Amino acid sequence: MILQSAVQRMVRCCNGRAVARLQLAARCPAPHRRRLSVSAAAAAAAAPAAAAAVAAAAAAGGSAPAVFGVPAAAIFSASSAVLVPVYALMAFAPASKLTRDALLNSPALYLLLAAAYVATFAAAWQAGLGAALGAMWEAGQAAVVAGSPAALDLRPLAAMFGQPLVTLLAWLHLLTLDVVMAREIALDGLRTGVATAHSVLLCFFFGPTGLISHALTRLVSGSKGR
Repeated sequence: MILQSAVQRMVRCCNGRAVARLQLAARCPAPHRRRLSVSAAAAAAAAPAAAAAVAAAAAAGGSAPAVFGVPAAAIFSASSAVLVPVYALMAFAPASKLTRDALLNSPALYLLLAAAYVATFAAAWQAGLGAALGAMWEAGQAAVVAGSPAALDLRPLAAMFGQPLVTLLAWLHLLTLDVVMAREIALDGLRTGVATAHSVLLCFFFGPTGLISHALTRLVSGSKGR
């Protein structure tokens, strides 16, 4: 009942704005009337999509999320925990045989993360990710028709990330990108002799800051690479 009331309020609010724009258009000069009318129609068309996205997210949250039988929470915990020793090795022992063979010169870890990402994407799609992306597309089209980026309705996006499987998907995305950045920094440090421990550790959850740190470290050390 609470969800239905919230969705109904959202639709009434969006439709009310559309009616107000139409009334304003009727009082405006002809050159502005057409644009306001189109904007109002676009806003009214986007309202059902936004409401549907909210409803889909709430429905998805009502059951325990899983990726083909594996609890999403377990994937989240395992993927996060396994990267702790990975970052420790790349930060403090990048030249060791274990680090080189298992992390720097082998694609195994990155393929494993990619496989988890693809599986989570498929599960999230089945749970309503496709409908949420469709709602975002509709909201974007409405903003384009309205002629104002400020008219973009972000509620479908917020609803999409309210789904646990979509949150897990984004988490795996970030983990994979961050560890790939850390690997490149570690490899560059081995090639140039520049210290990389601090930059590799910054990549853990904060990937771009690690890249900036490594660039500054190279600048300060005067290394130009090889």
